[in-house]
Amino acid sequence: MDRKRILISLLLVAVVVLLAWQFHHSPEWRQFSWERVWTATQQARGWFIVGSVVLILASYVIRSWRWQALMSPNGNFTPILKGTVVGFTSTAFLGRAGELVRPYYIARKHGTVLAPQLSVWVLERMFDMAGVVLVVGLVLGLDPAVKELTRSGGYQAALQRAGYIISAAVAGLVALLYLFHRHAPGWLAWLRKRQERRPWEFRRRYMHFLETLAQ
Repeated sequence: MDRKRILISLLLVAVVVLLAWQFHHSPEWRQFSWERVWTATQQARGWFIVGSVVLILASYVIRSWRWQALMSPNGNFTPILKGTVVGFTSTAFLGRAGELVRPYYIARKHGTVLAPQLSVWVLERMFDMAGVVLVVGLVLGLDPAVKELTRSGGYQAALQRAGYIISAAVAGLVALLYLFHRHAPGWLAWLRKRQERRPWEFRRRYMHFLETLAQ
């Protein structure tokens, strides 16, 4: 192993030790009880647990298909699926900092740089955000129980206003993404001309990211 791999390995070991120490000293872990877990497991409905696991695994497969479709050129499904599982595991352990593990893993397995996979990640997050806003908006607008709850609590006007603002922001984001796709060649040519005096390495990196995002 060269020096770089040794340093990375030591860093990973330090992160694992830090996580173990944090879990062991956290208030939640101190209050943890295997007896309660066993009691809750006995009271749970087995088919609901099995169904939940199947749906979670199916979501990984669907996310991998989406990532593969957004890649240009299309990637191999197996490393994308592995990267998806590894990425969500990293997010569970590291929080939002683990989001970068998935695009980094997929880029390494396909022998490409990170920028194309980051552009796929950006598109995926845009679609996820638009989907969540759509679902929440439909529930707030169509579910009688939710409308009655917000009306009795005095929050209906505030929630509707927030829903309008978020929906408009997502619609504007999707519109900008569409305009960028349609006019990317001209916009990128203008950016290249404007950024000629910037440091070459910095300019090359973010221009490459914008080009892959346009693709």
